[in-house]
Amino acid sequence: MTFYTDSVSEAFKLQGLCYGQERLLAGAGALAGRSAPAIKAGLLQEVRAFAGSAPQSDDRTILALRVRGGSAGKEGRA
Repeated sequence: MTFYTDSVSEAFKLQGLCYGQERLLAGAGALAGRSAPAIKAGLLQEVRAFAGSAPQSDDRTILALRVRGGSAGKEGRA
């Protein structure tokens, strides 16, 4: 499960081209199956490489979580 701030998908190149949600989803798909830290690092690396030397206009935050099964359906657990 991956959460991100809008500044990740709205990162721009100097030429004005936006990274966009499609690139973000493609990047996340390519990293599927990896650890949460590897997904976060990989996505940030892709966004930084895309934006290059363009100034960052806002914070970039990515939170990646790995959900493990085993307790689904048990009552009394949050």
